[in-house]
Amino acid sequence: MASTTNPHDPQFYTIDFHEFKIQTTVTPSSRVVDRWIFNIYHHIHLHRYRFHSDLIVGLDTEWRPNFEPETDNPVAILQLCAGHRCLIFKFLRADTLPSSLVAFLGNKNITFAGKGIKEDAEKLFKNCGLRVSRAMDVGEMAVKKYSNWKELKYMGLKKLALTFTGKLMKKPKEITLSCWDAEELSYAQVEYACIDAFVSSQLGMHFKGVFESVHGVHQPVRTTSTCPLTPTRFVTCPLTPTRIVPVIYYPIVI
Repeated sequence: MASTTNPHDPQFYTIDFHEFKIQTTVTPSSRVVDRWIFNIYHHIHLHRYRFHSDLIVGLDTEWRPNFEPETDNPVAILQLCAGHRCLIFKFLRADTLPSSLVAFLGNKNITFAGKGIKEDAEKLFKNCGLRVSRAMDVGEMAVKKYSNWKELKYMGLKKLALTFTGKLMKKPKEITLSCWDAEELSYAQVEYACIDAFVSSQLGMHFKGVFESVHGVHQPVRTTSTCPLTPTRFVTCPLTPTRIVPVIYYPIVI
């Protein structure tokens, strides 16, 4: 369950998906986004011996359904999932666009994975000017790896997940078509959005080799931070050098 119900404050959930527990942050705050991204970079720096190539981050977006042909509703939320940590950023409720997010999405050492991710990337650029530098469409990678498997090109994320990870996703239509721009997301919406991003990251890791054979291999992400894991310490975020941000470290499995 969430630790707070104020829609203007960050909300924290533990989402269960089969044997996985995904620590999920829901926020409209640029400072919370800064903190989440910093913690991901910092964790990679501390445990870089475990990473031999790119970081794979699941990416997805949601927006209010376009029920009329002439409507094109903007991105309401952005979901990112690195390991077992998920961020749900409420774009339409945001105080400002975090520079840390601009840098994170533009980092060529990070591969962002998703089904139909090109549409997500185009919409992010059109609505917010955000560029996703290195995007992997897991559907396209599946078709490339198994070129004789004709049905693959028609598979959505749910079917791809079941086929290649053995995990069944629940994607209720009433949640798919729900109001993603609501001031406060329901638990069902948070669960749906989180699992979409998590499964995208899992499929991204599954097809990593295929993607790298086409797009090449980059060096692993590293930071120069040497700050200790002290929850009360204030450190300079390397993504926004002019800002001092309080860094709260949560237990993560990545």
